[in-house]
Parts: sequence; structure tokens; C-alpha cells
Amino acid sequence: MTVVLAVAIGLGRETSTFDLAKRDAVFAELRANPDSAARVVIESRFGPVNLVREGEDWISPERDGYPVEGSDVRRLVSGLADMRFVERKTSNPERFHRLEVQDIKEEFADSAHVTVTKADGGVLADVIVGRPSARFFEGRSSGTYIRFPGTNDVWLVTGVTNVQTRLVPWLARTIVSVP
Repeated sequence: MTVVLAVAIGLGRETSTFDLAKRDAVFAELRANPDSAARVVIESRFGPVNLVREGEDWISPERDGYPVEGSDVRRLVSGLADMRFVERKTSNPERFHRLEVQDIKEEFADSAHVTVTKADGGVLADVIVGRPSARFFEGRSSGTYIRFPGTNDVWLVTGVTNVQTRLVPWLARTIVSVP
């Protein structure tokens, strides 16, 4: 009887009772000025992807300046800028693979090391992005596991940031537009 009552009470609770608006931004400077992002480097087991801003456009230096979908870059940058800390999940490296925040040099690593810099080279974000979380915040699923390079602390943060680790999906898909 006691177990049934405890389960019933637990099921009636909200999954998260904290105020996300009061949580600290993961990347405060990027959150304050996302338009200052001038370069995004995504490193993974597949190699690096470089995205560079030229004026209002984004290009790929690996493809001799071929245009990149600016909306995709903006989506990634704003996703990083909107991240807020929820809680520290682990500092045990043996669990990194489950959360997909392992070192990108490990065989079959699913993580992505993302670095966002300003035009002067100042770092706005430097993070290893893992898998999305199935945890619910305010009635919606929106969390991602992250780890800062050189540390063992894995954090659950708000927002889902899906990082494309190969170059081709970033490239502009419109080659010629004939009116």
C-alpha cells in the first residue's frame, strides 16, 4: 500500500520544478551577441568542418569559398547561445560514451567538438556536444548533454543542438536560380 501511494504521488509531480529563466547561460557572451560569431569549427571523428562568415554570408574554406546555408549556421549558433545549465550529470569518463560526450579522437565517437569564435579570434563557445536528452522541461523535451574540453564534468543543458559533423549537408543547395 505504501509503495503504491509513493508511486502515485511521484507520478503526479512535474518532471522539472525549477525556473529555467533563472538558470545561467552556458555561453553568456555568445548569448549577448550571437551576431559576433565569425567562424564555427566542428571537429568529429570524420574530420573538421570550417564555416567562415564573409559579410552576411557563410562560406566553406575547404571548398574554395563555396557558400554555406546561413540559416543552418544561424540555427546552430542560436542553439548554443540559448543553452542554459540544468544540472551536472557525471564526471566519470566511463559514462561519456553513453551521453556521447567522449573525446572525438576515440574510435566510433559520436560527439562533436564545436568552437565558435569572433572575427578577432576571441572564443565565444568551446564545447563537446553530445546526444539529446529525453528529459522534459516545462512539458517539452529539450535537453542536450555537453562537456567542456579538458574537463570531466558533463552537464545537461536546455535546448537541443543537433550538430552536423560532415561538410556536405552544410553547403548551399541552390546552385543556380533562374527567374
